[in-house]
Amino acid sequence: MITLKELRETGDNKEEINGSTENNEKNISECGGSSDNLEDNNDYWTLMLFWLILMQEHENEKLWKNFQEDIKHNSRFFPKSELLEKVDNVSLYATVELCTGTVLYRAREYKNIDYLKNKEVIAIYEKLNELFPDMKLQLEDVKSDSAMNIISLFLGGDVSKMEELRQNIMETEIKEKPFWGFDEKNCDAPPKEYAIAGRANSAGISFLYAASDEKTAIMEMRPQIGQYFNVCKIEICSNILLFDFTYTTNELKEDEYTKSGDLYAISKEFSYPNYGNPQDYIPTQYLCEYLRQKGFDGIRYKSAVSPEGTNLIIFDTDSADKAYKIVESRVFEVENIGINFKQIIPIEPNKS
Repeated sequence: MITLKELRETGDNKEEINGSTENNEKNISECGGSSDNLEDNNDYWTLMLFWLILMQEHENEKLWKNFQEDIKHNSRFFPKSELLEKVDNVSLYATVELCTGTVLYRAREYKNIDYLKNKEVIAIYEKLNELFPDMKLQLEDVKSDSAMNIISLFLGGDVSKMEELRQNIMETEIKEKPFWGFDEKNCDAPPKEYAIAGRANSAGISFLYAASDEKTAIMEMRPQIGQYFNVCKIEICSNILLFDFTYTTNELKEDEYTKSGDLYAISKEFSYPNYGNPQDYIPTQYLCEYLRQKGFDGIRYKSAVSPEGTNLIIFDTDSADKAYKIVESRVFEVENIGINFKQIIPIEPNKS
């Protein structure tokens, strides 16, 4: 494929590139544009660059599909793919250092049994039974709306009594405590024997999945309204190298658009959501193991469910001197979930 650099080098002699761009110019003209007019107002090369990027993206999509087919059905351990060559080519461009002190978040479902075993919940239950012995409350009533409504009725809507009850409950909780949900061990990546296959790891290999913020961490769990989630705070305690799939053009240098385009295409496929087929994770698992062997400590990629968030995976989770520590945990309840959708079949007419 002709590159932007080649286009510019031959810009004074348009006959040299007519063969390479003749069809492109024809297509541009058919879309209502004139290449002569575009050249006159300096828009020609911008449009040609855009055209080249789109063509490159299309080629990379085909490369990824071929890689998927090869590694899933032909050669699981030794695939011969041009895609891996592209990964090598963009590795320097995609390398980012995650510095000491960086904060990440990790979510786990906090099931009903976990909630009822929580020491603070038990303490609240005991305090309520002490204050309202006639109700003969059960532990499960702590999260019962009807039981709490009865207590409110007992108090007759008295604001001062409600505040007193709140203070009594607060006094049962330990203020200076880092872990309110799962403890440090249960917040961490699972032991190898419990590690199930995921986007980056095969079954039996334990990686730490984390996110840039609490919301993204919870959204990655595909939450439902009313679900509880334990979210722990993770702090990076030594610098680590990540392969960064988060495509950006903010610092794009001259003639680096090809690498950027390759990275964008790979990133898009890597972040694509999986709807329950474990085999679809085989290509990304292989790619992560490939990067691990290249010396990377983990990866960063865009979240498929939280537009502003990013996900991070750290490969080394079982060494005594691992690069992170878990510092605290909290429990959250999902109150609402937003959703956007559009009709795709049949195609709606343009209302403008």
